Amino acid sequence: KERKDSVKNGLDFIRKEIEYVLIHDGARPFPGKKIIRDIMKNLKRYPGVVCGMVSPDTVKAVKESYVNKTLERENIFFIQTPQGFKKDIIVEAYSRLGRKRFTDDAQFLEVSGERVKVIPGSKINFKVTYPEDLILARALLENRLV
Repeated sequence: KERKDSVKNGLDFIRKEIEYVLIHDGARPFPGKKIIRDIMKNLKRYPGVVCGMVSPDTVKAVKESYVNKTLERENIFFIQTPQGFKKDIIVEAYSRLGRKRFTDDAQFLEVSGERVKVIPGSKINFKVTYPEDLILARALLENRLV
């Protein structure tokens, strides 16, 4: 099973009266209350809301180990979770496109032609992927910084 299968199973069990859904990646242990509040506030106006950070680094498109192009980093965001959606829209998008392989849930709305609002994320909302990330997460917890 893939992550999207778990999300689909969760969506199948949401009560009808629920209006909004937040989908969060458990590998991001520190989303923070502000991000959650900001997503919920923006869901009143937009069908989908994601948080993200502008790339602080130069970003290059690379092909076969050679630089193909330098991208404008002002338009490159590292997207985080949680991601918020109007429930009926994400459920319908998953029903139609559930077999597709997307890297995040917002892509289901993108492909459906829905606009997804990007709000500021947080450097603390990093994904624990590598051993170094776990060291940083432990340090934040041990020093009560989160």
